[in-house]
Amino acid sequence: MAQVLDRNVVPAIRRAMEAAGESTPAVRVRVERQAGSTTPEEAPSRPATAPRPAPGPAAAPSRRKPPAGGFAPRARLEDFLVGESNRLAHRAALRIAEGIDDAAFSPLFLHGPSGVGKTHLLEGIARRTQERNPGARVRYVTAEAFTNEFINAIQNRGMDSFRKTWRGVTLLCIDDVHFLRGKQSTQTELLHTLDAVGLRQARIVLASDEPPRKIAELSDQLVSRFMGGAVVRIDEPDDALCRQLLVALAARRGLVFTEDGISMLVQRALEQNRRNVREIEGLLTQVAAVRRLLPCESRSEPGSRSGGPIDSDAVRTALLAGEGASAKRPAQRGPIRLDAIIRTCCEQMRVTTEDLFGRGRHRRVVLTRGLIVTLAREFTTLSYPEIARGMKRPNHSTVITAFNRMKGQISAGEDAACGPDLAGLTIADLLGRLRAAVADPSRR
Repeated sequence: MAQVLDRNVVPAIRRAMEAAGESTPAVRVRVERQAGSTTPEEAPSRPATAPRPAPGPAAAPSRRKPPAGGFAPRARLEDFLVGESNRLAHRAALRIAEGIDDAAFSPLFLHGPSGVGKTHLLEGIARRTQERNPGARVRYVTAEAFTNEFINAIQNRGMDSFRKTWRGVTLLCIDDVHFLRGKQSTQTELLHTLDAVGLRQARIVLASDEPPRKIAELSDQLVSRFMGGAVVRIDEPDDALCRQLLVALAARRGLVFTEDGISMLVQRALEQNRRNVREIEGLLTQVAAVRRLLPCESRSEPGSRSGGPIDSDAVRTALLAGEGASAKRPAQRGPIRLDAIIRTCCEQMRVTTEDLFGRGRHRRVVLTRGLIVTLAREFTTLSYPEIARGMKRPNHSTVITAFNRMKGQISAGEDAACGPDLAGLTIADLLGRLRAAVADPSRR
């Protein structure tokens, strides 16, 4: 080490000191080993799996481990904002988490639109259960992750271990159950898992975008099992809860609004039916981003770390900066199926399904395929292979390519350029037009 430093570093030090007018210094390098350190030769061979670091001085002496799968629940039930739209679901979640009337509420099946708090409640139940009983065997997982673990167990001949892990839980929480549509083998395994867990009097909590009977291609036995407990719907927040969410999420980000500023933001959220948490967070992100990029556009008085409270002028500037196809998107009601997206896009783009499903490479056909894939990723929970099957493509890699190409074209601001009926439209404009058509309930 000393030789390396002497050869590569010392000459640079000498030149720097000479340039500063200093006499040429005598520089020596000596490397001393600290007590307890080892040379590479003395170092022990590295284990295949690094040992867990010991807890620091402030760590609690608890030996509690996170649930299998490495999940550490983040959301807390006490942080869940309650309104008329979610009050029943919240109370049921509390009873499950506290172990009150378990038999009456298990399985608990929560359903409702995306972004209304289903995942928050599932994570909160898992966290509260662990806090009350550090030795509890808690599993929180998405249906997709359950499917992947099941497939991996089959491929690696590990079904005995898989079943031992999943059927020996104290609490089982499975999110996004609608992902299981059409997956018959996974559904059968989950059914047996739920039966085994139920026999042990363990608690089960499930969540989906749709109620059990409306999940397509779900076995009757699994539907019956889901319906055997409490089925509770969570609706989108009402006006009062929407305002609560905006204020709470803004405070979490360190954003302070004037009364007229928050009122304008609430009004916009209600007008555009942007009531779920993700869309409200999107509004706040828009305001925060424009405020940083265009600080001179705000008439808020400086003084705080965020430049002062955000008033209605600053909110208006931010919202106008984001106006466009996404701002005019109509309210989406109910799930949208891939076949509806395909039908609408083909009608709007004047492309036949024969051409769409064929091998033709005409620009309008290729563009239509990319638009369908993009909207399918936005409006559905389908995986790439499932989208590929719905579009009669032999390989899902073509769907991934189409999606990535579409993202690049939108970012570059490319024109649609597919005929006089689309003249002057960018691909982003066209996507916005199709998004509105797909979201229109009258077209389904």
